[in-house]
Amino acid sequence: MQSLKNEPIELKITILKKMGYSSDGTFIFDSKGNLVVDPYTDEAVRIDNMVILQGSEIILDSNPLSLAGYFEDHGEVF
Repeated sequence: MQSLKNEPIELKITILKKMGYSSDGTFIFDSKGNLVVDPYTDEAVRIDNMVILQGSEIILDSNPLSLAGYFEDHGEVF
């Protein structure tokens, strides 16, 4: 997993667009225009604290609860 935390927002938006997502500079939207909601916190994912898990197109909040929940649910992937 590589952090995008210190990357410019323009790069983050470019990556999201290539994945079929979009951003208003604050939040992330799916291809239908819906807010991307972290399934572990039920909060909208912000571009400044998003994490894209390596080898996937899953976007989560970078907080420890979300990451631990994902790895617990999908540990076989890694």
